[in-house]
Amino acid sequence: MKSTKFLVLASLLVMGGLPMARAHAAETSDAKGAVFVMTNAAEDNQIAAYTRDDDGSLVPSGSYSTGGNGSGGTVDPLHSQGSLRLSADHRLLFAVNAGSGTVSSFSVDGSALTLVDTKPSGGSSPVAVAPAGDLLYVLNSGGNGNVSGFRVSEDGRLWPRSEEHTSELQSLRHL
Repeated sequence: MKSTKFLVLASLLVMGGLPMARAHAAETSDAKGAVFVMTNAAEDNQIAAYTRDDDGSLVPSGSYSTGGNGSGGTVDPLHSQGSLRLSADHRLLFAVNAGSGTVSSFSVDGSALTLVDTKPSGGSSPVAVAPAGDLLYVLNSGGNGNVSGFRVSEDGRLWPRSEEHTSELQSLRHL
């Protein structure tokens, strides 16, 4: 029963990522947009950035280390559509690093990224992130699984929520 309730919560968090899927578009005033995809490489997980031409074709524009490791594999080893998420205002990008148990944040400028922060995810094997205003929730699938929360500063730095708030998150598992 407890596992079923956790799976429902986890599904809701991951389902929130469906509209953004694995690639995210960021509209900018000087370009048609940018697309970001994650390599999930077992060593040196990276974000590949592309600009969009007027005809919709993608042009590689850079690669950016997340400061962590992915889980590796070649065919969607995370089984997650929320492993890479853009903030609602398109200023920040968040990525999980399942292999190193961390989450990373980037500032976004068109198709250029700047790594701002990498923090322990608050569990093991993070597979999805869900930004909500100045909060970021991370779904960790390892062990018993959990959801951890972070406060996100204006510049994208991540601050783990206090123990008080973490216990509130844990109580969601009992719904």
